[in-house]
Amino acid sequence: MWTCPVCQVEVEDSVQQCPVCGYVRTQTTAKPETKPAPAAAKSTPAPDGKVIWPYSGKAFRARFIFYGLLTILLVALGVYLTMIRQIGGYYVIWGMIGGILGVVWIWFFCVYWYKTTFIRYRLGEAHLYYDHGLFRSTIHTMELISIADLRMQQTLWDRLINGGVGTLEVFSVSDRTDETLKMVGLEDPQDVLEKIDNARRRLRGQGIVQM
Repeated sequence: MWTCPVCQVEVEDSVQQCPVCGYVRTQTTAKPETKPAPAAAKSTPAPDGKVIWPYSGKAFRARFIFYGLLTILLVALGVYLTMIRQIGGYYVIWGMIGGILGVVWIWFFCVYWYKTTFIRYRLGEAHLYYDHGLFRSTIHTMELISIADLRMQQTLWDRLINGGVGTLEVFSVSDRTDETLKMVGLEDPQDVLEKIDNARRRLRGQGIVQM
């Protein structure tokens, strides 16, 4: 048996012409009727690991300038004390100044390296992630649907010296706890705020409710 593609009438294999509509079969064998597979549910790929905000090195500009001025001041003080020779000898004066500056700058670069390397903020499909830690990595999560408010802060130093970096406070209110995530050292806090807010609105627009 083969099925007429025009009127859908079943016809014997020995008959090449449909007795109802007159359709002439051009192939010797009829193709079995196949139904299209149901369309797969449309899904949005999770952007986990795609939207990442590191701790910006620009946040250290004001501190770098301060330590630079401190270095110049201590060097000038060392030159002055060496000239008047009232506090110890040459090696004592410059040993003390070198020790102070060494501790200050080693601490500065260690903090800079740690924060810019091991602090990350990530926007996932339904969560906000805060990754930090050197010897033991820790990840804090916050449900986007539970975010109640967002607040951006920028100090005068951030705007004038640090290249516009800022801090974003994310307030979450759930049935279990009141939580605040402070995202520090963001290079473009306004853009981060808008992305998080848009992701929250998207989830609420899909009818997703907090569990």
